[in-house]
Amino acid sequence: MNDNERSNLARTIRKYREARKMTMKQLSIKSGINLSTIKKYETDNRNPKLEQLEKIAAALDVSVF
Repeated sequence: MNDNERSNLARTIRKYREARKMTMKQLSIKSGINLSTIKKYETDNRNPKLEQLEKIAAALDVSVF
């Protein structure tokens, strides 16, 4: 995954979370992923593995693709 794709992913996670009026903490609880990790994903400081991305997508009720 290149830098541009990572930035897009960070923006996309945030966009869908905000569209569902969820806080990062709510997404953390619903996905089972630590809040600090969610923050890193959204600020593009860490790239989620597919398993984590699937949990986020399920919590946001969207497809991974």
